[in-house]
Amino acid sequence: MKGFKLGRYVIPILLFLSHFILQYATAFFGGVNQLYADIVRGIGLVVWINLAILFLKQENHLQIFRLQKVRCRYLLATLLGFFFLYASVTLIAPFLVQFKAVVNQGFHELMRAALYSSHLWGFILLFEMTILVPIFEEIVCRGVIQQTYFKDSPFYFDVLISSIIFATGHFIGGVFYPLLFVLYCIRGIIYGFLCRYTNSIYYGIILHIVWNIFASWEYWNRWIDNIVFILKLHFS
Repeated sequence: MKGFKLGRYVIPILLFLSHFILQYATAFFGGVNQLYADIVRGIGLVVWINLAILFLKQENHLQIFRLQKVRCRYLLATLLGFFFLYASVTLIAPFLVQFKAVVNQGFHELMRAALYSSHLWGFILLFEMTILVPIFEEIVCRGVIQQTYFKDSPFYFDVLISSIIFATGHFIGGVFYPLLFVLYCIRGIIYGFLCRYTNSIYYGIILHIVWNIFASWEYWNRWIDNIVFILKLHFS
């Protein structure tokens, strides 16, 4: 893999696209049992995450995985990253009302169906969306892609390219919205800058996970309430 230079630049894109190929492949199982589809997709994400780490190892880019001393300025940068994420959504959200009402309708219906039909399905879906997917996206976009294309560019082309690819991925198989594309690019730039500034993948992963949990807290809260209610009934 290392000796084939073309492969060094093609494999990162294939790793990125693998997530979406996996989505389409598991859609077949969704027609039979959505729970099984989500389980297969979760397993697939774990496999692709490990393949991405293997690629980084062969390309000698594992320095971003090294455990380092926690520094206050890195924590502050992570906190500022969350603030900028929130600010970008707050500024752009008023213009995305139609998008939320139409495009995200299927997602909300799927989450409601999962939470009301099976607590296990609801947890798996939430776990994938808020834990596995952020880990996959950070390792592939900020790890594989950002460490491969224009690495440490003085003009931050590495951050820009990874952000554009990150944003593009959210529209594969869906409707393209320019304003939403800009929003995802902003998110990618925040994650990418954080990875480059800290020279660590972990701060970006933590920020991405925290943000996804924050953005989907309505569903996490509903799932927790359901579990608490069941436990109360069981022990009362």
